[in-house]
Amino acid sequence: MKLSKADVVAAYSLLVALVRILSGPLTILVVSALLSVEEMGFYYTFYSFVTMAVLFEVGVGYVLKLFYSHEVRFDEGGKLDHDCLQSINRIYRFSMQWYVLVVLAYCFSVSAFGWFYFADYEGDIHWQLPFFLMVLMNGARIFLNVFDSYLDGVQYQELANSIRLVNTLVSAVALWLFIYLDFGLMALALSQLASVISIIVMLCLYQEKTFAYVRSGLPIEYSFRRQFKEIFPLFGKTSLVWFFGYFFWNGFTLVAFRAGGAEFAGRVGLSVSIARGGFDVASSFLNNQRTMFANWVANDQLSKAMSVFKKYFAVSVLVLLGGYGAFFSLYYILPDFYIFEKLVNKEQLAMLFLFYFITLVTSSLNNFVRAYKVEPFVWLSLYGAFMVPFTFWLSLHAGLANVFVMPALVLLLTLVVSLRTFYKRVYRHV
Repeated sequence: MKLSKADVVAAYSLLVALVRILSGPLTILVVSALLSVEEMGFYYTFYSFVTMAVLFEVGVGYVLKLFYSHEVRFDEGGKLDHDCLQSINRIYRFSMQWYVLVVLAYCFSVSAFGWFYFADYEGDIHWQLPFFLMVLMNGARIFLNVFDSYLDGVQYQELANSIRLVNTLVSAVALWLFIYLDFGLMALALSQLASVISIIVMLCLYQEKTFAYVRSGLPIEYSFRRQFKEIFPLFGKTSLVWFFGYFFWNGFTLVAFRAGGAEFAGRVGLSVSIARGGFDVASSFLNNQRTMFANWVANDQLSKAMSVFKKYFAVSVLVLLGGYGAFFSLYYILPDFYIFEKLVNKEQLAMLFLFYFITLVTSSLNNFVRAYKVEPFVWLSLYGAFMVPFTFWLSLHAGLANVFVMPALVLLLTLVVSLRTFYKRVYRHV
């Protein structure tokens, strides 16, 4: 039986998620075995600077994907009409210029902050060259998101996901290899370089698709200011959601260390990593279908979009529940296995799993609503970003037996609002 496009995209997304999850523990083993304690301190600090890219991009890539998706409309001959091609070229040109600004802001700000942050270090490790090369390579990696947004948005999701899969594998293997070859802190920068090269090679191998709609040579009326004004109503809201999201996703570990001490933070961090890993695998079935949903919505194919959404929403829920169930089964069968001794207790873990189950349902519904090129969840995101860490902190200070109950209750309100919004904007119109 021939797989549909949605099936192929879901399979690629699952592979990418699995590679990321499986490579994580291996990276921890390699880093802890081959780097000194002092080098590990620098390594993980460097990596925190890599993840700061999210705070500079603030969701512009996702917004661009939606705009591209809404412009892909084919005529009776199966070709994009003149107006669609012009719109795509304007978005593409804007994305190139915007990401140059993002990269410059990232490289300058992170380099300056890093120089200040490490300035008083007096040990024997030479951190300067590895750090600044890492910043430069990550800047190049950020810029290549131009092509990820473009390919995903113009409905080349299979190619976009294959590039992500190759990039994920190359990055992980390169990091392990360079650490093994005793490159020390340079390994992170060199793995970033390998990542950049892998993406460029893939783009060149498939350049016909990469430049399918931007090689047209069409004269277009383009103004950065005008294009920004068109994108900003959605981008402005999305950037706030992404900014608040940083505190929502990192709230447990940030609060645990300050309020509960290092040992408790370690237990919470490992437990959250396991729960979040299951969430990432389950959500992968829908996440990389979002541009297809947006394109179908733009082309008045809501019934088709809903049919595929329902199918993979059910798959996501079943995968998450099955994964959590399998983990708890192992917990009861092998209670003395060393990893279980480093987790929070069973009752707290069950509530943490419930928290991420509610998050899966809520985020899935909200992402489908966003296919309409809208962002109605700014206040909801602000509520979650504040209330989840706050109620977790409050639970710790109140000495509650299960400190994840209140954060889970907080999410029930977001679920109710999300269900209501989904019904009003989507479901009743099918």
